[in-house]
Amino acid sequence: MVLAEPPKNSRLGRPRVALLCGLLLALAAPAGLAEEREQISGLRANGLKIEGGELCRDQVPEQGHPAQGNGVPLGCTLAGGPGEIHAVDKLPGGTTFIAAQRGLFALSADVKHLDPVELKDGAPAGAPLGIVAQGTDRLWIVTQSELGCIDTRQAFGRTVPAAELPGGPYSGLWAGNDGALHLGTSSGLFVYRPDQGSGPGISALTINGQGHVPGKRIELDHGNPLVLQAQGQANGGATFRYRLQDQHRWTPLERSAETLAGLEPGNHKIYVSAFDRDLRRSAPAVVQVHVRYPAMLATNRLPLILLGVCSLLLVGFLGCARKLGGGFARYKRALLSCFLLILVGFQAVVGLVFPHGRSWPFVGFTMYTQSFEENQAIHHQKLYIRRVDGLLRELPRLKQAYNEPQLRQALVPVAQGDAQAREQFLQLLNSHLEASYAGFLVLDHRTRLTPAGPIPIAPIVQCAYPPELFDDR
Repeated sequence: MVLAEPPKNSRLGRPRVALLCGLLLALAAPAGLAEEREQISGLRANGLKIEGGELCRDQVPEQGHPAQGNGVPLGCTLAGGPGEIHAVDKLPGGTTFIAAQRGLFALSADVKHLDPVELKDGAPAGAPLGIVAQGTDRLWIVTQSELGCIDTRQAFGRTVPAAELPGGPYSGLWAGNDGALHLGTSSGLFVYRPDQGSGPGISALTINGQGHVPGKRIELDHGNPLVLQAQGQANGGATFRYRLQDQHRWTPLERSAETLAGLEPGNHKIYVSAFDRDLRRSAPAVVQVHVRYPAMLATNRLPLILLGVCSLLLVGFLGCARKLGGGFARYKRALLSCFLLILVGFQAVVGLVFPHGRSWPFVGFTMYTQSFEENQAIHHQKLYIRRVDGLLRELPRLKQAYNEPQLRQALVPVAQGDAQAREQFLQLLNSHLEASYAGFLVLDHRTRLTPAGPIPIAPIVQCAYPPELFDDR
């Protein structure tokens, strides 16, 4: 969606413009007509239209049959539907976002249902009246009282401080030239230019009250909290988040005492970054942590644990042998049965007491089963490559080499890295596979578990590189 660039002053006269079909600029439109046109801005460019108050997708003509005039109504996983549609925009990679009366929704070309986006901390409050997609993972949102942006991969956000904006209520949001945003206010269009000045940075970081020394490993007893605190500078004030080395999710730093108390024994790396009002991210500070094993599992207690296991084994063996009778074959079967029962029982107890023990062998109720709740979304991440002829397909060799959790973990440095890291990954793919792929796409496919059954919903783009290769807006 493109607007003509206004004069350099930050405030214009009362708006008499509206977007039509996401591409054309209609001038001198009456206020009522402008509001009606703003509701469908960007729709036709995404193959969508409104019919009878419903959001529909244009029918694709079949071979030998002309296209019908009516669109195909889209369903919604939210009971009652999205309500009145305000705006639509699309990210490179295929995810379309819809600003509606009942919230923000996601859609893609290969699904038939809109799905609500659960906005996390920092996102603008209220029903979205306008949206503008920027880059591959940032979506600007305006509500009646706030302007802000969200990370589309995890839906956390930041709002622009009220002191830097004219007073509301706000009526819409459009994309301008050079990354500018045009905010509709009660007194006219206001031009907001994100990403100005230097990026955010971390000036001080403390771990459990002690200053962070880069490269120094923190020793921590299992179960003890790890409290991280940071200071830094950023436009609009800095907020801080962290993520674990093998995880995609960025968590607010103030929750570190709560969320990092259950780290499993072993070595960990924690990345801490500062974010500014436009969700620009600083280079991460790396915290290295070693979590000791619980005292009862310490190496100096292993002989005592072994003695206890052998005692149980002996008691169980004698009990089984007495019931089975004599004979070498029966003694051997009794010994094996007793050993397996004690092993499974011991690991089940450890799995219940210590979270890290649940991944041990034979703990079947945690290794091989998983419980889901109604309306929960099931995620399945995939890596696609774009060939030089434009064909997009899943990489078969990678699919065979990794299961889904392993693939998700392996792609963390790519999805969370910068353009340089993604270019290196693309070169690595071409080198190892002896190919010349033009780009790659990491999609988080999702299925919503509804009372009517599982429904495929729009995938979330984790990474699209290079972005212009996937931008079909």
